[in-house]
Amino acid sequence: MIYASSEIFSDTSVFQKKYNLLFLPEKQIRVALTKNPYIKEIHLIRQFPSTLVIRVVQRRPLLKVDIQNQTMFIDEEGNSMYPLSQFSNLQLPLLTCSIEQLEFDNTTITNRKLLRVLTIIYKTIQKGVTIDTVVCEGTDTFFFTSGKTQVLFSSVQNSDGLASSLQYLFKQFRIESSYPERLDMRFEKPVLVPKIEALTPASDAAQKETSF
Repeated sequence: MIYASSEIFSDTSVFQKKYNLLFLPEKQIRVALTKNPYIKEIHLIRQFPSTLVIRVVQRRPLLKVDIQNQTMFIDEEGNSMYPLSQFSNLQLPLLTCSIEQLEFDNTTITNRKLLRVLTIIYKTIQKGVTIDTVVCEGTDTFFFTSGKTQVLFSSVQNSDGLASSLQYLFKQFRIESSYPERLDMRFEKPVLVPKIEALTPASDAAQKETSF
């Protein structure tokens, strides 16, 4: 008895051979199943004489990335996964970084800065902030877009504090029905660049930056 989508087991060899899973060593089952990138962890319950219950904790994609013309999913821990049909309707943010910045070790991102960014993005989405794209702009500067607002941040920032601040700010933006063009979170106080709908000749000057 398996508690998970059957699609994630389609290429798992332990189910393709005529094993009696009930009598296989638990370690062997775990090793075989956790090779699948969608399986985070499993819990086995043997119910003799004839039942083995496998409860699966399944990884869920956080972002999508295009690598050499192939779309892959990435979770908040940097694990890459091939697309599954059950996630085909998910509107995942697109991650744009150079191959050097991605730094894959087989199927997992090893770039520590990018891994911290994934944690920030995960916690920010958990706070209810919609994210459309995530971009690696430099060695330690990143930004994401939410609607028409660009949010700059650094990988060294505290993920919980940053996510909570963004939750508060975007709540205020919704209440006021006014979103800035750019929001820079890299400083002690957020810096907002307001969106200018139209410029008159008299006001055709540099946009003013506002601390929040």
